Amino acid sequence: RDFPYLQQADRCMMTQTARAVNELFRRHLFHFMMTFHGGMRALTYEWGSLNHMESRRSTESPDDHAFAAFGKLIQDASGRDRRHRMFYPLGRINDMVYPVDGGMEDWSYAAGWEESPKPISVCRPRTYGGYASS
Repeated sequence: RDFPYLQQADRCMMTQTARAVNELFRRHLFHFMMTFHGGMRALTYEWGSLNHMESRRSTESPDDHAFAAFGKLIQDASGRDRRHRMFYPLGRINDMVYPVDGGMEDWSYAAGWEESPKPISVCRPRTYGGYASS
């Protein structure tokens, strides 16, 4: 919730962790990512924000089929639990966890092509002496 995707300018990049992740994205090209969600076992992919919900379900991202196929490979490699269920349930963030604005996943995926300034914003945090907006 600390990233500039549907987030107020003074509410993103507030933590050192978000800034470290942002610096990685400034220096490297990541083709896509999957999330191991903390607090529960799940492999998740886009979408994870409120603006990509329809009738309480996530809409498909443009790369939904690729995310699902790659996630299935990771899920299969992870094996099953004692009850023979997949160890890591797989699905869209909105459906597996819950939608939030300011999420890292939707920011990292859509910041390059969704219309700005909404849903993408320029962060102007006040914590730790501020942060460069480039």
